Amino acid sequence: MIYIAGPYIAKTEKQILKNIENAREIAIQFAKRKIPYFCPHLNSIGFHKESELKDMKNSDWYDMDLAVLIKCSAIFMLPEWKTSTGAVKEHKFAEANNIKIYYEMDIIDSQSYKSYHKYQRPVKPALIDLTLSEQRVIDAISPQTILQEAKSLVYGERGEDYGHPKDDFKCVTEMFNIYLRRKYPMVEVRHMEPGDHAIYMIFTKIARHANHSKRDNLVDIAGYVETLAIIEGFDTKEIE
Repeated sequence: MIYIAGPYIAKTEKQILKNIENAREIAIQFAKRKIPYFCPHLNSIGFHKESELKDMKNSDWYDMDLAVLIKCSAIFMLPEWKTSTGAVKEHKFAEANNIKIYYEMDIIDSQSYKSYHKYQRPVKPALIDLTLSEQRVIDAISPQTILQEAKSLVYGERGEDYGHPKDDFKCVTEMFNIYLRRKYPMVEVRHMEPGDHAIYMIFTKIARHANHSKRDNLVDIAGYVETLAIIEGFDTKEIE
């Protein structure tokens, strides 16, 4: 199967539609040649306007696209691919994983494609200079233990999104301390520390797990234990 890569998002709706049409034209050429293909432009057409998807980050789309790309034997780069951050990532990913790269439609015909791609490529991604997004694709293909997943979140995705847990939890506890002093002015309230917030979240996840057993609860509990260890100085590994 050939993956079609190129720009989708643009500054204007007119340009977005043009990008989709460019990819569609290539998809039609593959269909005429009876060559199996995957076109993300058509797969997610119009999704950029869906209110339900407004919280999706670019890295989320990259993750899903790369999860498909790793199963393809080739990738076709649309003419303007270098202007697209996502297509550049896909090109890099293809190079690292020995996925054949095509730039011109003229050199691809049904017979030569079937001859070259008659074997089944192994679907184990190469661990070469991977971004956080690409690493999450590998995680999806190779299931992790609960502790491994928690570690990858603390030192990867969560650290990237929320910053260092000591700074994040300090911000939360300072706001909560102000709230407590305002709500209970006549009561001496114990001052919360960043580590207390980690403990609070562990209790929260335990309570949720008691109501409904879910793997995600256990991953989060392990993650908060690790952040507590970082905050209290038991684990000194740097968060990126």
